[in-house]
Amino acid sequence: MATEPIIVYLDDHLAGSATAIQILETLRDDTGLGAWSVALLKEIEADRRGLSDLRLRIDQTPNPLKEAIGWLAGALGRVKLHQQVSGPVGKLEALEALAVGIQGKLALWKALEVSADSRLSGVDFEKLRGRALAQYGEVEARRLEVVRAVLAPPR
Repeated sequence: MATEPIIVYLDDHLAGSATAIQILETLRDDTGLGAWSVALLKEIEADRRGLSDLRLRIDQTPNPLKEAIGWLAGALGRVKLHQQVSGPVGKLEALEALAVGIQGKLALWKALEVSADSRLSGVDFEKLRGRALAQYGEVEARRLEVVRAVLAPPR
């Protein structure tokens, strides 16, 4: 039997949330973003657990191939990400990746709500979208601070 599109969609967003977690784990070592990234990391981890719970509502069968690929990508990604984020442009790009990912999460919540899948009844999508919008606002504010510092013309 073919995998339901909603399962593929949820699995893809779970993989994306793993990337966001990796970025935030790397940023927590940054002196300027450390405390902020730790707080956002806790929220993103909570969102990931909620998304995982929704995934299990739809289908109790895990996808071992995607889990293995996610684990391997995570292990390799942490090494590469740490090298890339260490510089000022890397920090800017990491924040942009977070911003794009959060916009994707916002689109996810809206798509799931519009799908009207009865297996997702009782989920407060409005609250989830509000949380994603707040997270996006925080990331965007930090990103613009870094833009001013990194992309300003030399004096």
